[in-house]
Amino acid sequence: MPIRISGLASGLDTESIVGALVSAYSYKKDKYVKSQTKLSWKQDAWKSLNSKVYSLYTSVGTMRYDSNYSIKKAVASDSTKATCTATGSAVIGTQTLSISQLATTGYLTGGKLSSSVTASSTIASLGDIEFTEEVTDEDGKTTTKDLTGKINVTANGKTTAIEVGKSTTISDFVSKLNGAGVQASFDESNHRLFVSSKETGAENDFTLTPGDSLGLKSLSLMGLLTSDYGSDAETVKPYAKFDENGNYDSEATATDLKTRIFTIHNAYVELQTPKYTGDDLTEAQQLHNELYDKYYPIVNGVEGSEDSYEGALISYVESVMGSGFDWIQADAESVYEAVYSKIDITLGTDTSGVDISNDPKATKIAGADASIELNGETYTSSTNSITVNGLTVECLATTPNSITVTTSNDTDALYDKVKDFLSSYNSLMNEMQKLYNADSAKDYEPLTDDEKAEMSETEIEKWEQKIKDSLLRRDSSLSSIISTMTLSMMKQYEVNGETVAWSTFGVHTLGTLNAEKNEGYAYHIDGDTEDSYTSGNEEKLRAALAEDPDKVIAFLKQVTSGLYSAMDEKMKSTSVKSVYTVYNDKEMASEYSNYSDLIKQWTERVTDMEDAYYKKFAAMEKALATLQSNSSSLSSLLGG
Repeated sequence: MPIRISGLASGLDTESIVGALVSAYSYKKDKYVKSQTKLSWKQDAWKSLNSKVYSLYTSVGTMRYDSNYSIKKAVASDSTKATCTATGSAVIGTQTLSISQLATTGYLTGGKLSSSVTASSTIASLGDIEFTEEVTDEDGKTTTKDLTGKINVTANGKTTAIEVGKSTTISDFVSKLNGAGVQASFDESNHRLFVSSKETGAENDFTLTPGDSLGLKSLSLMGLLTSDYGSDAETVKPYAKFDENGNYDSEATATDLKTRIFTIHNAYVELQTPKYTGDDLTEAQQLHNELYDKYYPIVNGVEGSEDSYEGALISYVESVMGSGFDWIQADAESVYEAVYSKIDITLGTDTSGVDISNDPKATKIAGADASIELNGETYTSSTNSITVNGLTVECLATTPNSITVTTSNDTDALYDKVKDFLSSYNSLMNEMQKLYNADSAKDYEPLTDDEKAEMSETEIEKWEQKIKDSLLRRDSSLSSIISTMTLSMMKQYEVNGETVAWSTFGVHTLGTLNAEKNEGYAYHIDGDTEDSYTSGNEEKLRAALAEDPDKVIAFLKQVTSGLYSAMDEKMKSTSVKSVYTVYNDKEMASEYSNYSDLIKQWTERVTDMEDAYYKKFAAMEKALATLQSNSSSLSSLLGG
């Protein structure tokens, strides 16, 4: 590239002269830049409009189905006792409701501890408990061994074992409880521990049970045992703490109780189930005798047998399950769960000798399910929300006397749905009409940097906005989608043998003469209090929804299906546009790329021409400089 200098020898403004010489090429390049800029603005305008068209398209798509119109409302006669909502399957009419129980959260209020107890107090400091023991080895040497106690937290169907020791503080224990599936806190002002389940309902209740004697005493000192603690546990211990030979097993667990219950259950079933039918009585009798010898001791607990304790266990289980309990028909798992739920301490743990009589006692409120009676049938839920056949009851309080729930079609909601749809349609149609009928800006082109330099920011903004507002003026793609949507909305449909249209329900356009500019295709609802044009007209739509909602819904489904299909056809992919677009985005992208190539070509041409002219001017300047130098030397020799 030649050096671009001004006319030092000639005194000419070389830069201006070169600019004038290549102006034709620069004009061509600037023309393509302006065209590309204008195309870019048009792409942006279409992208914005297309997103609104697609939004209406998806909204209309949902309105084709029954589920979109299943709008019902349910009202309780006493809203202080219950609130109700209804969906499509809810029965129209009046139902009788009573609420006998609200869902509650399992809640344990700990007994009051000493006023000196704080969150940093250790469990060991609360009372008579030792977390150490003296151990003597074979050499007679005595050392102190640290002990830990175990506390089991059962919540959300999971049991977590927590260990406590001599350094465990109230705060530490609270943190461990919170990590085990319950919510716990210590109130230093009231000197109590509080524990609750995380959710309402019987199945979400929790239990705190000791895993050993230190766990038992720890819970007691922290005031987390109720006054009736241990009564059932002491009763069942003799029946669950024997090994298979009938000997007491201090390491037995709840699994041992489960095994015994299942054994008894199976024995009952085997003993009572016929194995043979027909004439072979001898073989049948022999098998019966074998079964009797095998299972009778288990079922009846024959005195002197190694299984005699089973009989006592049966008596206990039957006392828990109630009179008339049928072992044969029972589900063994359910029996075990029912029995185990009555046991407050872990089976197999020997807690004899642990004094808990003088420790503070807790108050426990069990988690419970909500229970309602609807039309004579009982329904329960772990929460205070109960749904029956599309009717959802939010229980607020128990009902001494039954109340009523009335379900009906929600005319207001249906009316608002139609109004919202028309509002969305009108907004888009008005905008498209405004863009299509925009004022011409044929004398306006995007500004070059030099042109912008001569204008203020406000002037530039107004200039460019004038162009942007006119970009879709008389656009054929825009005209096509406007026509498609307009014709679709004007169609008539048949409902139960009757021809219906928007006008049947008092919905219509105002026409070109009565409507505001660019709003001639917008729909108005007669009797709409928010519409100054039609508020005084007869309210046909709301009346039709109240009298025959199915007729209105049938029409809405058909008209939206028609509009959806028409828009879907316009939004299909072609060689010049992508799917879900109503303008030629592919074609525009290709055109933009072509402009980029042309701009690059003409930029290079301008540069090449400038370089050529600057090279010529540089040669001229050099020659003039030489001439001037020679003239100066000659003058000097002549004495000039």
